[in-house]
Amino acid sequence: MTRPSTATLMRILVASVLLLSLYLLSLYDSTQPPTVKSLQTVPFYSLLTQQERQFITETATIHIGTTPDFPPYDFIRGGRADGYSTDFVRLLFERLGIKIRFVVGESWKDLLQKLCSGEVDLLHAADKSDLGSRCGIYSSPQISDRRLIVTRNYPGGFKVAEDLLGLRYALPRSRSQQDAVRHQYGDHFRYVEVDHIGQAIDAVHSSRADFTISPSIAFRYFLLNSAPDDLKVEGHEMRDDDRDELFLLSRKGLPVLNRILAKAMSTITQSERQMLDEKWFGSNNTVHPLTPHEVQYLKERETIRYCIDPSWMPLDYLDKENQHQGIGRSFIQELETILHQEFTLVPTTSWKISLQYAKERRCDLLSLAQQSAALNEYLSFTSPYIHKNIVIATREDAPYIDNFKVLQNSRIGVLAGSDFTELTPAVFGEIHYIPFDSVKDGLLAVENNEIFGFMDITPVIAYHINHFGLKLRISGDTGNSLALRLGVRDDDPLLLSVLQKGLDTISRLKADSYANAYSNLVTEKRVVDYQLVTRILIFGAVVFLFTLYRSRQVATVNREYKKFIDTISHEYRTPLSSIKTYLDILYMQSRIDNDHYLQFDTEIKRLQNLFAESLEISRLGEPTKPKLRCIHIQDLVEKSLDELAFRYADCPIDYTPPEDRFMVHADPHQLEIALRNVLHNAAQYRSPKTDDSPVTIRLFLHQKLVFLIIENRLQEKMVEDPRRLFHRFVRGSSRGSESGMGLGLHLAARIIAAHGGSITLQQKPTLVFQVQITLHRALCAPEKL
Repeated sequence: MTRPSTATLMRILVASVLLLSLYLLSLYDSTQPPTVKSLQTVPFYSLLTQQERQFITETATIHIGTTPDFPPYDFIRGGRADGYSTDFVRLLFERLGIKIRFVVGESWKDLLQKLCSGEVDLLHAADKSDLGSRCGIYSSPQISDRRLIVTRNYPGGFKVAEDLLGLRYALPRSRSQQDAVRHQYGDHFRYVEVDHIGQAIDAVHSSRADFTISPSIAFRYFLLNSAPDDLKVEGHEMRDDDRDELFLLSRKGLPVLNRILAKAMSTITQSERQMLDEKWFGSNNTVHPLTPHEVQYLKERETIRYCIDPSWMPLDYLDKENQHQGIGRSFIQELETILHQEFTLVPTTSWKISLQYAKERRCDLLSLAQQSAALNEYLSFTSPYIHKNIVIATREDAPYIDNFKVLQNSRIGVLAGSDFTELTPAVFGEIHYIPFDSVKDGLLAVENNEIFGFMDITPVIAYHINHFGLKLRISGDTGNSLALRLGVRDDDPLLLSVLQKGLDTISRLKADSYANAYSNLVTEKRVVDYQLVTRILIFGAVVFLFTLYRSRQVATVNREYKKFIDTISHEYRTPLSSIKTYLDILYMQSRIDNDHYLQFDTEIKRLQNLFAESLEISRLGEPTKPKLRCIHIQDLVEKSLDELAFRYADCPIDYTPPEDRFMVHADPHQLEIALRNVLHNAAQYRSPKTDDSPVTIRLFLHQKLVFLIIENRLQEKMVEDPRRLFHRFVRGSSRGSESGMGLGLHLAARIIAAHGGSITLQQKPTLVFQVQITLHRALCAPEKL
């Protein structure tokens, strides 16, 4: 490789400095005053406090409890944790960069006990219960879904929920649903107990039960997978608040984890949600059918009157022409289209007056209402359709709040009629809440130092600070979220039913696009500080020159390293080849017996293999790819087994070749090294070394993946964490008679990863050690090894 000239290096340096300058200047705008940055427009890591960043740095693994049978949210399939909630939590921890390990519980109650005892750190598909609240901290809802009554497609169907009393109810045993139903309804139903909602739907389909109650997205999942054509969604709720909500539940000993997860959840994008939804539930194009009674009800209504908060920008507000604007308007327009019904705004001058109008029945519904004990006296509520984090705004000179205990005895403003106080007392302790008629008035009171802070949801505070140019900032996230619903007059249950069906019809992707429509209104702009820019440019230039210098040093060292490896390769191979030749001569001259010859020959081969593996490790450290060919994986496995049988003649091997032959793309030399190491490891560590302790090998194809599973029995536990065996020079404690360097599994893992596959270790409680190798099947013509 030709070394670049000094002139070329200088041109690179100048171009880099210019690009860095342009980038830094693009971050500044001297014409705009300082304003707040929305939490949704910044990189995730910048949302974290120093304590939260330190937690991520110091935490190697988070243990997550998982149940074997709670589809479609959390279940075990093919020996692996799977489900919508499982994929969701994997997505979160990819953002955090923390490894996760799933711990399988025998039941949901067993997992709650593990959370209480500290055996697991997080439950990822949790419903609310007393034990969960005692031992953990709940996140905002990961899923909030309406429950539907599912029956067979009887002629005429059921008209009202009371018609179901006395019939057979397929009731899942899992979670807390069974206890809640039995407590509320007692013996009014004949219960058919099943393990999970999928079995409940099957029980209705097979006529073992008359009905079940299913979350709508779970019903979509089972329709997608089993497609029974004789089931019908009645759409009546058993209770006004009958909805299905699942949360992340972190143990109380890790409150910082709860705060981090809340911030990570806020960064999940619409496209990520859509991918998860379509993977597990398919496309939601189903319009929940209205009953004939509901259709007639809408025909007889001229309009549906609604009230809003006239100054809750950007969610709900009136513009200069007294027209409804904001996020709430998008949902109202969507409901007008879905239900073919006119909605008429009843203007008011404040949220207090809107509440009064709803109480006096001058409004049929409230847009974007928060359910509370006070409103429950005259309103019923749909399921939530918007979730937003509750944050606190303070003056710019106030410190960032990462521990809300410092707010005790502080004066915090809230919007009059809101119920943030119901969400926060356990977290914040004694706080003096000061009501304001509008968010603007509350934030101005903070700016004028009349109160310490103002509490509301993120888009509302960010919008007001940006729009009115207030010298405030968002200084802390409470860790709680506000669930916003339609509040419907409680004397009109049919209106509640049709509105809920309308909301259920709106796809999650469309709902998210409405809810986040104003997220990009708030951006951070600063007055340019040219002295700071100059310092950054100088620092960048120094870093660039140092990096260039170090890269040339590293390149020189790499060249010397390769030369050293080539020298060592020659110096080792030559004497080993000579020793092998002299051994063969001695054997041919009958100067050494057969047993000694085989023993010496085996040791020489072991030295050759050990040397080849060491060289392979050094080569795998370079950015080179395996030389892939299309090979029969069975041939390579059987070749490795023949070598294993020769070297460990007293080791029984339990292997049945698969009926079908299938190919993989692999480097035969590298893959053979990996297989030999794993197999020899199993033979060496098996214990007791008797005929009834074989090495078991299973090779099979599942969908598009090739699985090779190798198991051996142990005399005692090898290591606390089997993954440590992938590290260099780490060996198990239950050693065999042979010595080794602890490189075998490390090398095997490197080779399998280079082939795009995976290798996992599992130490079962029955003292069985399992290695699972997974590769991708190839559709190609085999080549000779």
